[in-house]
Amino acid sequence: MNASLGERVVEITLTNCGNKPYRVHGYPEIGALDGAREPLALKVVHGGAYTDASRVRAPGELTLAPGESALSVLHWDSRITGTVTPPEGTHVVVAATKGAERSTLPMPLDVGTSGELDVTAWATGPASEPS
Repeated sequence: MNASLGERVVEITLTNCGNKPYRVHGYPEIGALDGAREPLALKVVHGGAYTDASRVRAPGELTLAPGESALSVLHWDSRITGTVTPPEGTHVVVAATKGAERSTLPMPLDVGTSGELDVTAWATGPASEPS
């Protein structure tokens, strides 16, 4: 990603800290909060072409043994193309799957006028390098 072009990327790691296998399927549930911890109205895109360009795995079910981790990539475009500056986020809200327990993490989020967050499916390793 090229930060000078307004592209932002964060890798999310989910680690099974329990003593039993933990299953995840598909994509994490993602949200964002502003400085008053109110939800931002953003569109979440699953597996957009820009973020998924180097991934070869389709979303599926993963079983993480105790101590194992899965990765997801969160991408957004911070460019502002209009006269209105969108509100900035101060926290990201993440759940392993829809309806699972959520974690609120402090993280600046300067989503531009697109208002979109692109997230990849969980995978058990980093994305492959493009050829």
